[in-house]
Amino acid sequence: MKVIEETPDRLVLEQSPWPTGWFVGFGALACFLLAATFLGGAAAGLAVMAGAFLTYIGLFEIGWTRLTLDRPELQVTLETRSLLKGRREYRALGLVSRADVLVRKSQDRSSTLDDDRPFPSRRTVIFSHCAALRLTDDSTLVFARPGSAAAAGALARRVNAWLDAAR
Repeated sequence: MKVIEETPDRLVLEQSPWPTGWFVGFGALACFLLAATFLGGAAAGLAVMAGAFLTYIGLFEIGWTRLTLDRPELQVTLETRSLLKGRREYRALGLVSRADVLVRKSQDRSSTLDDDRPFPSRRTVIFSHCAALRLTDDSTLVFARPGSAAAAGALARRVNAWLDAAR
């Protein structure tokens, strides 16, 4: 995410899908071209299915995210858009207590030794970090998709600095 506008009255952060979009778009195009020109039979069918899957991801899942914190309107707006769907969420600015980094943990049983079991097994713990607004009702509003801890922390510090400037 990058800062589009930062004034004492308004903070706008936006995440663009273009790097991922180019990768998915060229991947889908390559799959369809392979199926149409070089492959035949079952391989062509698999290439078409892979291209259709990448097209689905491109049309529905990859999109823009914009977070707007507006002091004159006393409102927080989170807008997410893709090519075929969109959503807007509104919250009162007074409900925002601070921005924070959420850590989501998932486990994969393939990599590190787990000594708590009688028979050794392998387990990997994968962490993904999201930047989110903590609201006063103990709910969260995620505004940056999973990524690195450093990037999510930088976004949370930026939003917290803007929020603290008015207090």
